[in-house]
Amino acid sequence: MSDSPHSEFILDDERDGWWNEGFLELMARRLELHRVERALDVGCGHGHWGQLWARRFAEGATLLGFDREPEWVERASARARALGLDDRFGYRVGDALDLPVEDGAYDLVTCQTVLMHLAEPERALSEMLRALAPGGLVLLAEPCNAASLLVFDSPKRAASIADTLALVRFHLTVNQGRLALGEGDHSFGARLPELVAATGLEEVRVHLNDNANPVFACRERSPAQRRMLAATVANIEARVWLWERREAERLYRAGGGDLEIFELDYEAFMADARAFVAAVRDGSYSCVGGSQHYLVSARKPSA
Repeated sequence: MSDSPHSEFILDDERDGWWNEGFLELMARRLELHRVERALDVGCGHGHWGQLWARRFAEGATLLGFDREPEWVERASARARALGLDDRFGYRVGDALDLPVEDGAYDLVTCQTVLMHLAEPERALSEMLRALAPGGLVLLAEPCNAASLLVFDSPKRAASIADTLALVRFHLTVNQGRLALGEGDHSFGARLPELVAATGLEEVRVHLNDNANPVFACRERSPAQRRMLAATVANIEARVWLWERREAERLYRAGGGDLEIFELDYEAFMADARAFVAAVRDGSYSCVGGSQHYLVSARKPSA
């Protein structure tokens, strides 16, 4: 298993490109974020998520972010300083399952791609709701990564049906292993709306991220696209892309996978990664983009 903190290789500024500004503005108006005076960012990472919403809060609004990784807390604090937010935005080490905050203290409690990593997301959500003031808003962003397995980029369009089925089987079996071992769920977004609705919260809303992030081989790539592609290539070549072989086999076994088939499935996974790198390097890479990334919101009853 890798010793690196979770999500280490996808916490850089590419995260800010996950969302269209227009979509964030629309959600801010619909959810009346201009009323938010005290916000809590759970599992804040480098601070991107809460800081994206910063100028949409009430003037002078404060935000407190928690993450279990001390290094991430330092980086979130540094980003806040660089953005001129450090007088109002603070970050501390803390556990999503046991938040060191008082009951009912926040107008907004939010997180992005945090619950998908937890064995007990229900417990984390309960903690978040404890910290939420009556009438306050919970705002959660989580993906259903399984849906993207059949969003074909140019290398996948050239793959055989057998290789495609092996790749899908590999990802689903590994994720089943994560679930079995209590290490999270890469497709947690598909479960999240029902989980939120079951809490008794009001005004439960579910929106899909509208940012497809297409890449065209025939056009000049934007700076954001170049950074994203270069970062992915670097992570693949450094062998920190998703799962190293030993880690993949551990999860595949836990997911009930046939280890005689594992070799075929893991080779399909690695072949897909190699084809991606080759296409990016020769300039032929293209992708329609798009993912099932859900934004789920709800309000705590006022009474």
